[in-house]
Amino acid sequence: MSLLPAWNRRVGIVVVIAGMLPACAQEPQQPSAPSQSQQAQPSNNGNANPSTADRSPAHMQISSPASATPAEMLIGPGDEGDLSAYGVPELNTHFRVEGSGDVYLPLIGKFHIAGLTSDAAQAELNKMYEAGGYLRNAHVNVYIKEYTTQGISVLGEVNHPGIYSALNARRLFDVFLIAGGLTPRAGRTATIAHSKEPDKPIVVPIRNNEGTGEANIEIQPGDTITVSAAGVVYVIGEVNRPGAFVLDSTQSPSLLQIMAAAAGPTHLAQLSHTRLIRQTPKGLESKDVDLKKIMQAKAGDVTVEANDIVFVPGSRGKSAMERGSGSVLSMLTNLALYRF
Repeated sequence: MSLLPAWNRRVGIVVVIAGMLPACAQEPQQPSAPSQSQQAQPSNNGNANPSTADRSPAHMQISSPASATPAEMLIGPGDEGDLSAYGVPELNTHFRVEGSGDVYLPLIGKFHIAGLTSDAAQAELNKMYEAGGYLRNAHVNVYIKEYTTQGISVLGEVNHPGIYSALNARRLFDVFLIAGGLTPRAGRTATIAHSKEPDKPIVVPIRNNEGTGEANIEIQPGDTITVSAAGVVYVIGEVNRPGAFVLDSTQSPSLLQIMAAAAGPTHLAQLSHTRLIRQTPKGLESKDVDLKKIMQAKAGDVTVEANDIVFVPGSRGKSAMERGSGSVLSMLTNLALYRF
């Protein structure tokens, strides 16, 4: 076999390499991982994965901050606000909505603003100023400073009942904080009546939900929140700490538990004739309870209900002995003073 000249071999090698370059360029490449910014952008082809979109910050479900303005805040009679127009300071004015729901604005005159949101009012005013030939490309801003008709009414067992602005709170426990918190006598439920459906109140458990969970529902402007009062049991008579005791548990306490809260009976108590007084539809009913046998585990304990009155009478014999010992001591003291 004859050998090719050296220059022919070089030319052949160059031709072979040149032929291989297009093939290498046409080999499919593995797709590189998208950047973090590309992953955060949703697709516009309508086939985006919903779960991916929900994980982006723009779609996260967060607790509404206190500074957020509720989307359903409607302007009503008595509300106070300001109107301003970009580039036209002469149109800036302060207004208060009249009882009819109207306001009087520069150049336009009477404008029915009640029942509209701020955005809707701005859109209507832009059209009216442009249609009247007063402004071109109008940019009117309506800012409501005080929503008097969209406040949240808080009643019942809170430290500061009253009407609070819906701009400051969006959830139930936010309202409790603004109202000074719950009182020690607050019950286990809160009733929420929406202004749009006052005949369909919602009862929410609040005692075992420390600001979290399903109980911390969203509050709408104009809602009325009533915090229930907890049941109270009254203990009087020969106990070390008489008074009213709040029923804070989910179950009705027993008589022994109430006596423990009252620091127990005194040494003058007649436990065998303890009375349990209860309010019934027929009136007050009283029954004797042998607390001594209950404490000795010789009789079953008795369940106590809200507004019950537990009366522990004093023993006459013990009282007489107490008075007698006091009289003897007084007599001996007098004799001692007389003698000396």
